[in-house]
Amino acid sequence: MANISSAARATLAEVSTSFQLSNHQLVDITNSMIEDFNAGLKEAGCSVAMVPTFVNRVPNGTEEGTFLAISIASTLLCVSEVTFDGANKSTQRDKIFQIPAEATATTAASFFDYIATSVDTFLKEYSIQLSAPTPIGFVFPFPVERTDLNKAKIVSWAKGFKIQDGPGQNVEKLLQEAFDRKKVNVTCAAIVNDTVALLLSESYGCPNANCHISAIFGLGTNGAYVEDAAKITKLDKRIMGQMLINTEWGAFKNKDILPLTQFDQILDQQSTRPGFHLFEKLVSWIFISELVRHILLSLEQKPPHLLKGIATTRLKNPGSFSTTCMTLIEEATTPSDIKKILADNPYNPVEIVTDEDAEIVRWVSQLVFGRAIKLSACAVAAIITQAGYTRDGTDQIPIALSGEIVYYYPQFENRLREVLKIILGESVAKRIAFLSVEDADTVGAALGVYEMERRR
Repeated sequence: MANISSAARATLAEVSTSFQLSNHQLVDITNSMIEDFNAGLKEAGCSVAMVPTFVNRVPNGTEEGTFLAISIASTLLCVSEVTFDGANKSTQRDKIFQIPAEATATTAASFFDYIATSVDTFLKEYSIQLSAPTPIGFVFPFPVERTDLNKAKIVSWAKGFKIQDGPGQNVEKLLQEAFDRKKVNVTCAAIVNDTVALLLSESYGCPNANCHISAIFGLGTNGAYVEDAAKITKLDKRIMGQMLINTEWGAFKNKDILPLTQFDQILDQQSTRPGFHLFEKLVSWIFISELVRHILLSLEQKPPHLLKGIATTRLKNPGSFSTTCMTLIEEATTPSDIKKILADNPYNPVEIVTDEDAEIVRWVSQLVFGRAIKLSACAVAAIITQAGYTRDGTDQIPIALSGEIVYYYPQFENRLREVLKIILGESVAKRIAFLSVEDADTVGAALGVYEMERRR
Protein backbone atom coordinates (compact mmCIF):
# COMPACT_ATOMS: atom_id res chain seq x y z
CA MET A 1 0.00 0.00 0.00
CA ALA A 2 3.02 2.27 -0.43
CA ASN A 3 1.30 4.32 -3.13
CA ILE A 4 -1.93 4.86 -1.19
CA SER A 5 -2.35 8.18 0.60
CA SER A 6 -3.20 8.43 4.30
CA ALA A 7 -6.65 9.85 3.48
CA ALA A 8 -7.38 6.92 1.18
CA ARG A 9 -6.15 4.45 3.79
CA ALA A 10 -8.60 5.83 6.32
CA THR A 11 -11.48 5.19 3.91
CA LEU A 12 -10.24 1.69 3.07
CA ALA A 13 -9.92 0.87 6.76
CA GLU A 14 -13.65 1.48 7.18
CA VAL A 15 -14.40 -1.05 4.46
CA SER A 16 -11.86 -3.52 5.78
CA THR A 17 -13.41 -3.71 9.24
CA SER A 18 -16.61 -5.36 8.00
CA PHE A 19 -14.65 -8.03 6.09
CA GLN A 20 -12.49 -9.18 8.99
CA LEU A 21 -13.08 -12.60 10.55
CA SER A 22 -11.68 -13.50 13.94
CA ASN A 23 -10.49 -17.00 14.78
CA HIS A 24 -13.50 -17.32 17.06
CA GLN A 25 -15.85 -16.44 14.19
CA LEU A 26 -14.23 -19.05 11.95
CA VAL A 27 -14.87 -21.75 14.55
CA ASP A 28 -18.46 -20.54 15.09
CA ILE A 29 -19.22 -20.61 11.36
CA THR A 30 -17.75 -24.11 11.08
CA ASN A 31 -19.77 -25.39 14.04
CA SER A 32 -22.95 -23.82 12.67
CA MET A 33 -22.41 -25.58 9.33
CA ILE A 34 -21.92 -28.90 11.14
CA GLU A 35 -25.20 -28.32 12.98
CA ASP A 36 -26.93 -27.68 9.66
CA PHE A 37 -25.33 -30.80 8.17
CA ASN A 38 -26.82 -32.94 10.92
CA ALA A 39 -30.19 -31.21 10.69
CA GLY A 40 -30.25 -31.91 6.94
CA LEU A 41 -29.57 -35.60 7.55
CA LYS A 42 -32.53 -35.80 9.93
CA GLU A 43 -35.26 -34.03 7.99
CA ALA A 44 -36.14 -32.70 4.55
CA GLY A 45 -36.61 -29.02 3.84
CA CYS A 46 -33.49 -27.76 5.61
CA SER A 47 -31.45 -24.97 4.04
CA VAL A 48 -28.43 -27.28 3.76
CA ALA A 49 -30.22 -30.14 2.04
CA MET A 50 -27.71 -32.99 2.60
CA VAL A 51 -29.02 -34.83 -0.44
CA PRO A 52 -28.66 -38.64 -0.34
CA THR A 53 -27.19 -39.81 -3.65
CA PHE A 54 -28.10 -43.50 -3.31
CA VAL A 55 -24.51 -44.33 -4.21
CA ASN A 56 -23.36 -46.60 -1.38
CA ARG A 57 -19.78 -47.27 -2.41
CA VAL A 58 -16.83 -45.45 -3.92
CA PRO A 59 -15.09 -47.00 -6.92
CA ASN A 60 -12.02 -49.14 -6.28
CA GLY A 61 -10.44 -48.94 -9.74
CA THR A 62 -11.58 -52.40 -10.92
CA GLU A 63 -14.68 -51.10 -12.69
CA GLU A 64 -14.72 -51.78 -16.43
CA GLY A 65 -16.98 -51.22 -19.39
CA THR A 66 -18.00 -48.51 -21.85
CA PHE A 67 -20.70 -45.98 -20.94
CA LEU A 68 -22.27 -42.80 -22.30
CA ALA A 69 -22.27 -39.63 -20.22
CA ILE A 70 -23.43 -36.01 -20.30
CA SER A 71 -22.20 -33.15 -18.14
CA ILE A 72 -22.99 -29.46 -17.76
CA ALA A 73 -20.26 -27.12 -16.54
CA SER A 74 -20.94 -23.40 -16.71
CA THR A 75 -22.32 -22.90 -20.24
CA LEU A 76 -20.55 -25.93 -21.68
CA LEU A 77 -22.25 -29.23 -22.40
CA CYS A 78 -19.99 -32.26 -22.79
CA VAL A 79 -21.17 -35.56 -24.27
CA SER A 80 -18.79 -38.48 -23.86
CA GLU A 81 -18.24 -42.17 -24.35
CA VAL A 82 -16.11 -43.34 -21.41
CA THR A 83 -14.29 -46.68 -21.28
CA PHE A 84 -12.94 -48.10 -18.01
CA ASP A 85 -10.21 -50.71 -18.28
CA GLY A 86 -10.63 -52.27 -14.82
CA ALA A 87 -7.19 -51.08 -13.73
CA ASN A 88 -8.04 -47.53 -12.61
CA LYS A 89 -7.54 -46.07 -16.11
CA SER A 90 -10.13 -44.62 -18.43
CA THR A 91 -10.28 -43.29 -21.97
CA GLN A 92 -12.98 -41.24 -23.57
CA ARG A 93 -14.29 -39.66 -26.71
CA ASP A 94 -15.86 -36.24 -26.18
CA LYS A 95 -17.68 -33.49 -27.94
CA ILE A 96 -18.10 -30.16 -26.19
CA PHE A 97 -20.97 -27.82 -27.05
CA GLN A 98 -21.22 -24.15 -26.10
CA ILE A 99 -24.74 -23.82 -24.72
CA PRO A 100 -26.29 -20.81 -26.44
CA ALA A 101 -27.66 -18.03 -24.23
CA GLU A 102 -31.20 -18.65 -25.44
CA ALA A 103 -31.04 -22.27 -24.24
CA THR A 104 -30.31 -21.11 -20.67
CA ALA A 105 -33.35 -18.84 -20.58
CA THR A 106 -36.04 -20.93 -22.22
CA THR A 107 -38.49 -23.61 -21.03
CA ALA A 108 -37.28 -26.80 -19.36
CA ALA A 109 -38.58 -28.85 -22.30
CA SER A 110 -36.63 -26.75 -24.81
CA PHE A 111 -33.49 -26.92 -22.68
CA PHE A 112 -33.63 -30.71 -22.49
CA ASP A 113 -34.39 -30.87 -26.22
CA TYR A 114 -31.10 -29.04 -26.75
CA ILE A 115 -29.32 -31.69 -24.65
CA ALA A 116 -30.95 -34.55 -26.57
CA THR A 117 -30.03 -32.97 -29.91
CA SER A 118 -26.42 -32.60 -28.74
CA VAL A 119 -26.27 -36.27 -27.74
CA ASP A 120 -27.62 -37.23 -31.15
CA THR A 121 -24.96 -35.06 -32.83
CA PHE A 122 -22.23 -36.73 -30.79
CA LEU A 123 -23.44 -40.24 -31.66
CA LYS A 124 -23.57 -39.43 -35.36
CA GLU A 125 -20.17 -37.73 -35.39
CA TYR A 126 -18.51 -40.79 -33.86
CA SER A 127 -20.67 -43.23 -35.86
CA ILE A 128 -21.94 -44.87 -32.68
CA GLN A 129 -24.86 -47.15 -33.57
CA LEU A 130 -27.23 -48.06 -30.73
CA SER A 131 -29.24 -51.16 -31.57
CA ALA A 132 -30.97 -51.20 -28.18
CA PRO A 133 -31.83 -48.50 -25.64
CA THR A 134 -28.47 -47.58 -24.10
CA PRO A 135 -28.06 -46.15 -20.58
CA ILE A 136 -26.52 -42.72 -20.14
CA GLY A 137 -25.30 -40.86 -17.05
CA PHE A 138 -26.01 -37.19 -16.48
CA VAL A 139 -24.07 -34.72 -14.33
CA PHE A 140 -26.82 -32.27 -13.37
CA PRO A 141 -25.16 -29.50 -11.32
CA PHE A 142 -28.32 -27.93 -9.90
CA PRO A 143 -30.10 -28.50 -6.57
CA VAL A 144 -32.39 -31.54 -6.61
CA GLU A 145 -34.36 -33.82 -4.29
CA ARG A 146 -33.57 -37.50 -4.82
CA THR A 147 -35.29 -40.82 -4.32
CA ASP A 148 -32.73 -42.95 -6.16
CA LEU A 149 -29.58 -42.74 -8.24
CA ASN A 150 -31.64 -42.26 -11.39
CA LYS A 151 -34.49 -40.21 -9.91
CA ALA A 152 -34.13 -36.51 -9.06
CA LYS A 153 -36.60 -33.64 -8.79
CA ILE A 154 -35.40 -30.13 -9.64
CA VAL A 155 -35.43 -27.74 -6.66
CA SER A 156 -34.09 -24.65 -8.43
CA TRP A 157 -31.86 -23.42 -11.22
CA ALA A 158 -28.54 -21.75 -10.39
CA LYS A 159 -25.20 -20.64 -11.90
CA GLY A 160 -26.86 -17.96 -14.02
CA PHE A 161 -29.43 -20.26 -15.69
CA LYS A 162 -32.84 -18.61 -16.04
CA ILE A 163 -34.99 -21.50 -17.24
CA GLN A 164 -38.62 -20.42 -17.07
CA ASP A 165 -39.91 -23.57 -15.35
CA GLY A 166 -38.60 -26.91 -14.07
CA PRO A 167 -38.61 -26.79 -10.25
CA GLY A 168 -40.79 -29.66 -9.03
CA GLN A 169 -40.29 -31.66 -12.24
CA ASN A 170 -38.24 -34.86 -12.56
CA VAL A 171 -34.90 -34.59 -14.33
CA GLU A 172 -35.01 -38.14 -15.66
CA LYS A 173 -38.53 -37.64 -17.06
CA LEU A 174 -37.64 -34.34 -18.76
CA LEU A 175 -34.50 -35.87 -20.26
CA GLN A 176 -36.19 -39.11 -21.35
CA GLU A 177 -39.07 -37.25 -22.99
CA ALA A 178 -36.54 -35.14 -24.91
CA PHE A 179 -34.70 -38.28 -26.07
CA ASP A 180 -37.99 -39.79 -27.17
CA ARG A 181 -39.01 -36.64 -29.06
CA LYS A 182 -35.66 -36.56 -30.85
CA LYS A 183 -35.71 -40.34 -31.38
CA VAL A 184 -32.36 -40.85 -29.64
CA ASN A 185 -32.06 -44.48 -28.49
CA VAL A 186 -30.75 -43.84 -24.96
CA THR A 187 -32.23 -44.02 -21.47
CA CYS A 188 -31.40 -41.92 -18.44
CA ALA A 189 -29.72 -44.39 -16.06
CA ALA A 190 -27.97 -42.18 -13.50
CA ILE A 191 -28.10 -38.57 -12.35
CA VAL A 192 -25.18 -37.31 -10.30
CA ASN A 193 -24.18 -33.94 -8.93
CA ASP A 194 -20.86 -32.47 -10.14
CA THR A 195 -19.33 -32.66 -6.66
CA VAL A 196 -20.30 -36.33 -6.37
CA ALA A 197 -18.93 -36.95 -9.88
CA LEU A 198 -15.65 -35.43 -8.71
CA LEU A 199 -15.46 -37.83 -5.77
CA LEU A 200 -16.34 -40.86 -7.90
CA SER A 201 -13.79 -39.94 -10.56
CA GLU A 202 -10.95 -39.40 -8.09
CA SER A 203 -11.76 -42.67 -6.30
CA TYR A 204 -11.59 -44.59 -9.57
CA GLY A 205 -8.42 -42.96 -10.87
CA CYS A 206 -6.52 -43.04 -7.55
CA PRO A 207 -8.12 -45.84 -5.51
CA ASN A 208 -5.13 -46.05 -3.16
CA ALA A 209 -5.72 -42.45 -2.04
CA ASN A 210 -8.90 -43.59 -0.27
CA CYS A 211 -10.57 -40.26 -1.05
CA HIS A 212 -13.96 -39.84 0.65
CA ILE A 213 -14.37 -36.05 0.42
CA SER A 214 -14.68 -33.67 -2.54
CA ALA A 215 -15.20 -29.92 -2.79
CA ILE A 216 -15.83 -27.50 -5.62
CA PHE A 217 -14.91 -23.82 -5.47
CA GLY A 218 -15.85 -22.43 -8.84
CA LEU A 219 -18.92 -20.84 -10.40
CA GLY A 220 -20.70 -22.22 -7.36
CA THR A 221 -19.47 -24.11 -4.33
CA ASN A 222 -20.40 -27.47 -2.86
CA GLY A 223 -19.04 -30.47 -1.02
CA ALA A 224 -19.67 -34.23 -0.95
CA TYR A 225 -18.49 -36.99 1.37
CA VAL A 226 -19.14 -40.56 2.47
CA GLU A 227 -21.55 -40.77 5.41
CA ASP A 228 -22.71 -43.53 7.72
CA ALA A 229 -26.07 -44.36 6.14
CA ALA A 230 -27.64 -44.96 9.56
CA LYS A 231 -27.34 -41.22 10.25
CA ILE A 232 -29.61 -40.35 7.30
CA THR A 233 -32.75 -40.70 9.39
CA LYS A 234 -34.92 -38.60 7.05
CA LEU A 235 -35.12 -41.51 4.61
CA ASP A 236 -38.32 -43.52 4.89
CA LYS A 237 -36.35 -46.71 4.50
CA ARG A 238 -33.40 -47.38 6.78
CA ILE A 239 -30.21 -48.09 4.83
CA MET A 240 -27.20 -49.88 6.20
CA GLY A 241 -23.57 -49.30 5.27
CA GLN A 242 -22.43 -46.04 3.68
CA MET A 243 -23.83 -43.45 1.29
CA LEU A 244 -22.37 -40.53 -0.57
CA ILE A 245 -23.97 -37.25 0.51
CA ASN A 246 -24.20 -34.12 -1.64
CA THR A 247 -24.23 -31.43 1.06
CA GLU A 248 -25.40 -28.43 -1.02
CA TRP A 249 -23.46 -26.27 1.45
CA GLY A 250 -23.73 -23.26 -0.88
CA ALA A 251 -27.23 -22.78 0.54
CA PHE A 252 -25.96 -22.28 4.11
CA LYS A 253 -27.62 -19.04 5.23
CA ASN A 254 -27.38 -18.56 8.99
CA LYS A 255 -27.51 -14.75 9.00
CA ASP A 256 -26.58 -14.60 12.67
CA ILE A 257 -23.30 -16.35 11.87
CA LEU A 258 -22.41 -15.33 8.31
CA PRO A 259 -20.50 -12.02 8.19
CA LEU A 260 -22.78 -10.17 5.77
CA THR A 261 -21.58 -6.68 4.87
CA GLN A 262 -23.55 -3.92 3.19
CA PHE A 263 -21.96 -5.03 -0.10
CA ASP A 264 -23.09 -8.64 0.39
CA GLN A 265 -26.62 -7.42 1.04
CA ILE A 266 -26.65 -5.31 -2.13
CA LEU A 267 -25.34 -8.23 -4.17
CA ASP A 268 -27.93 -10.57 -2.67
CA GLN A 269 -30.83 -8.21 -3.36
CA GLN A 270 -29.72 -7.76 -6.97
CA SER A 271 -29.31 -11.49 -7.55
CA THR A 272 -31.90 -13.66 -9.32
CA ARG A 273 -32.82 -15.35 -5.99
CA PRO A 274 -32.45 -12.96 -3.05
CA GLY A 275 -32.03 -14.73 0.28
CA PHE A 276 -30.97 -18.04 -1.27
CA HIS A 277 -27.48 -19.57 -1.43
CA LEU A 278 -25.98 -16.86 0.77
CA PHE A 279 -22.78 -18.80 1.48
CA GLU A 280 -22.22 -19.36 -2.23
CA LYS A 281 -22.56 -15.61 -2.81
CA LEU A 282 -19.67 -14.98 -0.42
CA VAL A 283 -17.14 -17.40 -1.90
CA SER A 284 -17.87 -18.43 -5.49
CA TRP A 285 -16.23 -17.33 -8.72
CA ILE A 286 -19.24 -15.57 -10.24
CA PHE A 287 -19.99 -13.53 -7.12
CA ILE A 288 -16.68 -12.41 -5.61
CA SER A 289 -15.90 -10.16 -8.57
CA GLU A 290 -19.34 -8.61 -8.11
CA LEU A 291 -18.43 -7.83 -4.51
CA VAL A 292 -15.27 -6.11 -5.74
CA ARG A 293 -17.33 -4.11 -8.24
CA HIS A 294 -19.74 -2.91 -5.53
CA ILE A 295 -16.88 -1.90 -3.24
CA LEU A 296 -15.12 0.02 -6.03
CA LEU A 297 -18.35 1.85 -6.84
CA SER A 298 -18.72 2.79 -3.19
CA LEU A 299 -15.14 4.05 -2.96
CA GLU A 300 -15.57 6.21 -6.02
CA GLN A 301 -18.82 7.75 -4.86
CA LYS A 302 -17.97 8.64 -1.25
CA PRO A 303 -15.45 11.23 0.02
CA PRO A 304 -12.55 11.49 -0.66
CA HIS A 305 -13.83 10.05 -3.97
CA LEU A 306 -11.13 7.49 -4.59
CA LEU A 307 -10.44 5.90 -7.96
CA LYS A 308 -11.11 9.00 -10.02
CA GLY A 309 -9.81 7.11 -13.03
CA ILE A 310 -12.70 4.64 -13.11
CA ALA A 311 -15.33 4.88 -15.84
CA THR A 312 -18.32 4.85 -13.49
CA THR A 313 -20.95 4.19 -16.12
CA ARG A 314 -19.44 0.88 -17.17
CA LEU A 315 -18.63 -0.14 -13.61
CA LYS A 316 -22.34 0.09 -12.80
CA ASN A 317 -23.06 -2.80 -15.18
CA PRO A 318 -23.53 -6.12 -13.31
CA GLY A 319 -20.87 -8.65 -14.23
CA SER A 320 -18.57 -6.02 -15.69
CA PHE A 321 -15.64 -6.77 -13.37
CA SER A 322 -13.70 -9.98 -14.03
CA THR A 323 -12.73 -12.59 -11.46
CA THR A 324 -9.95 -13.61 -13.84
CA CYS A 325 -8.50 -10.13 -13.40
CA MET A 326 -8.61 -10.65 -9.64
CA THR A 327 -6.45 -13.77 -9.86
CA LEU A 328 -3.94 -12.02 -12.15
CA ILE A 329 -3.83 -8.95 -9.93
CA GLU A 330 -2.95 -11.18 -6.97
CA GLU A 331 0.24 -12.16 -8.82
CA ALA A 332 1.12 -8.65 -10.01
CA THR A 333 4.26 -7.10 -8.51
CA THR A 334 3.91 -3.43 -9.52
CA PRO A 335 1.14 -0.89 -10.16
CA SER A 336 2.17 -0.94 -13.80
CA ASP A 337 1.48 -4.68 -13.92
CA ILE A 338 -2.01 -4.08 -12.53
CA LYS A 339 -2.70 -1.35 -15.08
CA LYS A 340 -1.66 -3.66 -17.90
CA ILE A 341 -3.80 -6.55 -16.61
CA LEU A 342 -6.85 -4.31 -16.52
CA ALA A 343 -6.09 -2.65 -19.85
CA ASP A 344 -5.67 -6.03 -21.57
CA ASN A 345 -9.13 -7.21 -20.49
CA PRO A 346 -11.57 -6.06 -23.21
CA TYR A 347 -14.56 -6.35 -20.88
CA ASN A 348 -13.04 -4.58 -17.92
CA PRO A 349 -14.77 -1.38 -16.79
CA VAL A 350 -11.82 0.09 -14.88
CA GLU A 351 -9.66 2.74 -16.56
CA ILE A 352 -6.68 3.06 -14.24
CA VAL A 353 -4.86 6.40 -14.30
CA THR A 354 -2.72 6.55 -11.16
CA ASP A 355 -0.58 4.13 -9.19
CA GLU A 356 -2.88 4.76 -6.23
CA ASP A 357 -5.86 3.59 -8.29
CA ALA A 358 -4.00 0.39 -9.16
CA GLU A 359 -3.06 -0.33 -5.55
CA ILE A 360 -6.63 0.29 -4.38
CA VAL A 361 -7.98 -2.22 -6.90
CA ARG A 362 -5.41 -4.75 -5.68
CA TRP A 363 -6.31 -4.02 -2.05
CA VAL A 364 -10.04 -4.56 -2.67
CA SER A 365 -9.39 -7.76 -4.60
CA GLN A 366 -7.22 -9.16 -1.82
CA LEU A 367 -9.78 -8.18 0.81
CA VAL A 368 -12.59 -10.09 -0.93
CA PHE A 369 -10.40 -13.05 -1.85
CA GLY A 370 -9.06 -13.28 1.70
CA ARG A 371 -12.50 -13.52 3.24
CA ALA A 372 -13.66 -16.00 0.60
CA ILE A 373 -10.74 -18.32 1.41
CA LYS A 374 -11.46 -18.16 5.14
CA LEU A 375 -15.13 -19.01 4.59
CA SER A 376 -14.16 -21.80 2.17
CA ALA A 377 -11.96 -23.24 4.91
CA CYS A 378 -14.95 -23.23 7.27
CA ALA A 379 -16.88 -25.44 4.84
CA VAL A 380 -13.93 -27.79 4.37
CA ALA A 381 -13.36 -27.98 8.13
CA ALA A 382 -17.04 -28.75 8.65
CA ILE A 383 -17.07 -31.62 6.17
CA ILE A 384 -13.82 -33.05 7.54
CA THR A 385 -15.36 -33.02 11.01
CA GLN A 386 -18.67 -34.46 9.80
CA ALA A 387 -16.81 -37.29 8.03
CA GLY A 388 -15.18 -38.25 11.33
CA TYR A 389 -11.58 -37.31 10.54
CA THR A 390 -11.07 -35.05 13.56
CA ARG A 391 -11.25 -37.96 15.95
CA ASP A 392 -7.92 -39.45 17.03
CA GLY A 393 -6.04 -40.71 14.00
CA THR A 394 -2.99 -40.41 11.85
CA ASP A 395 -4.44 -41.40 8.48
CA GLN A 396 -4.16 -38.97 5.61
CA ILE A 397 -7.29 -36.94 4.81
CA PRO A 398 -7.52 -36.79 0.99
CA ILE A 399 -9.82 -34.12 -0.44
CA ALA A 400 -10.52 -33.88 -4.17
CA LEU A 401 -10.70 -30.23 -5.24
CA SER A 402 -12.05 -28.69 -8.41
CA GLY A 403 -13.35 -25.39 -9.74
CA GLU A 404 -12.14 -22.15 -11.25
CA ILE A 405 -10.73 -20.74 -8.01
CA VAL A 406 -8.73 -23.93 -7.48
CA TYR A 407 -7.36 -23.85 -11.04
CA TYR A 408 -6.71 -20.15 -11.55
CA TYR A 409 -5.69 -18.95 -8.09
CA PRO A 410 -2.36 -20.67 -7.38
CA GLN A 411 -2.25 -19.56 -3.73
CA PHE A 412 -5.63 -21.07 -2.91
CA GLU A 413 -4.58 -24.44 -1.48
CA ASN A 414 -1.79 -23.07 0.71
CA ARG A 415 -3.95 -20.28 2.08
CA LEU A 416 -6.81 -22.70 2.65
CA ARG A 417 -4.53 -24.96 4.66
CA GLU A 418 -3.34 -22.07 6.84
CA VAL A 419 -6.92 -21.27 7.84
CA LEU A 420 -7.67 -24.95 8.44
CA LYS A 421 -4.82 -24.97 10.96
CA ILE A 422 -6.65 -22.25 12.88
CA ILE A 423 -9.99 -24.08 12.84
CA LEU A 424 -8.94 -27.71 13.21
CA GLY A 425 -5.48 -27.46 14.74
CA GLU A 426 -2.06 -28.30 13.39
CA SER A 427 -2.32 -32.06 13.98
CA VAL A 428 -5.41 -32.43 11.80
CA ALA A 429 -4.46 -29.88 9.14
CA LYS A 430 -1.11 -31.51 8.42
CA ARG A 431 -2.90 -34.76 7.53
CA ILE A 432 -4.90 -33.10 4.74
CA ALA A 433 -3.87 -33.91 1.16
CA PHE A 434 -5.48 -31.82 -1.55
CA LEU A 435 -6.00 -33.65 -4.82
CA SER A 436 -6.63 -31.29 -7.71
CA VAL A 437 -8.88 -32.96 -10.30
CA GLU A 438 -9.83 -31.76 -13.77
CA ASP A 439 -12.42 -33.04 -16.27
CA ALA A 440 -14.03 -35.35 -13.71
CA ASP A 441 -17.67 -34.84 -14.61
CA THR A 442 -18.26 -37.29 -17.45
CA VAL A 443 -16.09 -39.96 -15.77
CA GLY A 444 -18.23 -39.55 -12.65
CA ALA A 445 -21.45 -39.76 -14.66
CA ALA A 446 -20.24 -42.92 -16.39
CA LEU A 447 -19.39 -44.46 -13.01
CA GLY A 448 -22.95 -43.67 -11.96
CA VAL A 449 -24.19 -45.75 -14.88
CA TYR A 450 -21.79 -48.53 -13.88
CA GLU A 451 -23.26 -48.47 -10.38
CA MET A 452 -26.83 -48.82 -11.71
CA GLU A 453 -25.81 -51.63 -14.05
CA ARG A 454 -24.05 -53.38 -11.18
CA ARG A 455 -27.31 -53.49 -9.23
CA ARG A 456 -29.21 -55.30 -11.98
